[in-house]
Amino acid sequence: MTLLQTTYEKIALLPSENVQTLLAIVDEMLKHNGKSAVSADKGKSKEVKQKAFQTILKLREQSSFPKNFDYNEVLDEALKKKYECFS
Repeated sequence: MTLLQTTYEKIALLPSENVQTLLAIVDEMLKHNGKSAVSADKGKSKEVKQKAFQTILKLREQSSFPKNFDYNEVLDEALKKKYECFS
C-alpha cells in the first residue's frame, strides 16, 4: 500500500470536523511553502480556518506540557547530556 493510499484510508475514518481541521492545516502548510491549493468553497474558507484554529487551541489546552514549557531549555539540556563526552 502506498503512502497516499494509507493517507486516504486514515482520513476517511475521521469525522468531517477533523477533516476540515486537517484541510485548514494543510492549506496553511502549502501557503508557507509558497504553493496554493484551489478551494472549491472559498466562502467558508475563513470560517473553516477559524474553527480549525479553535480546535488547535483546545488541543493545546488538553496538552500534557506545562504552561511554562521552555523548549529551548529542554533542547539545550538534552544536547549537553548527549554530547558531554566531546567537551
